[in-house]
Amino acid sequence: MQHYINTGETRLDVERYESEAFWAFDRAVADLRRRGYDAHLVNISLDEDADTIKIDAWGTIRPFYNLLPAVTVEVSAVSWFRMIQR
Repeated sequence: MQHYINTGETRLDVERYESEAFWAFDRAVADLRRRGYDAHLVNISLDEDADTIKIDAWGTIRPFYNLLPAVTVEVSAVSWFRMIQR
């Protein structure tokens, strides 16, 4: 808020976007965890110059109804955002 007051520029609140992202991820994979899968959000990085957020996560899956050994999959994704003033 202070940055906006001083500059008029909107920015994401670091503490808020990180906690919201971890909360949303946990909610999204909660059902998978109950079924025995494992999923973890590892890193969130914000680039305000490019207006992007990058996340890194990994998960363990068990293909073919647990007949094959577990496989760990690592994922990175970038999302572009824009600030809208109302």
